[in-house]
Amino acid sequence: MQPSGIYSPDGRWYWNGQAWVPVAAPAVPAPPPAPVSPSPAAPYEVATTRAFWAMALILLSAVLDLVTSLVLAVAHGDAGLLALAGLTAIVQVLTYVGAVVAFLMWIHRAVRNSASLGGYELRFTAGWAVGWWFIPFANLFMPYRAVSETWKVSDPSVGSTDRATRRRLSSGVVLVWWLVWLAAGVVGGALLRSQSGAPALELLASAADVLAAALAIYVVKELDRRQVVKHARLAGLATPG
Repeated sequence: MQPSGIYSPDGRWYWNGQAWVPVAAPAVPAPPPAPVSPSPAAPYEVATTRAFWAMALILLSAVLDLVTSLVLAVAHGDAGLLALAGLTAIVQVLTYVGAVVAFLMWIHRAVRNSASLGGYELRFTAGWAVGWWFIPFANLFMPYRAVSETWKVSDPSVGSTDRATRRRLSSGVVLVWWLVWLAAGVVGGALLRSQSGAPALELLASAADVLAAALAIYVVKELDRRQVVKHARLAGLATPG
């Protein structure tokens, strides 16, 4: 009887002391899973046209609001001036609705550009950057955070940005705009609740609206400029030679 532990010359059989048994083939390791490619970023699209209409309608709405308040302040019961104030108020409301639509269309495009401008670990999608405006209580701070993130992503002085990088960047002007916009809303709400219709309160509300509009126009213009400049720089870096 042959002792166990003997292999056949071809190495395919093994003597276990009683019988030849086939040698199990070594397990072939499974190939590593194919890397999952991240979803490609949406291509950059210039938002300048949308920015222009947003700024134009914001400005027109603010001017009409101020004109209406001034006319009411000097009307003193004059039927003609009151009719003029009513007309400008109607046009102002329609213009304001257009400004809201244009602004939201612009912010959708600007936020959508974030990934193509080197933004990583983004908290806001283009859809939610618009949607947060319509959710009570959340609309007191979430739209600001969306614009602030996009402002930082669009900084042309830096390349790609993750959350840690963006925490080191400033968006102070966006915060100022947002606080003034909230303050204008508070003053406007006080005017609606007032039964006196005091001209002074009308003018204060209009002045707050004009200041908020001026800051909004600056934010729109500057953010659009930052995106255009940063896209041009990134495209230049990606061009051979």
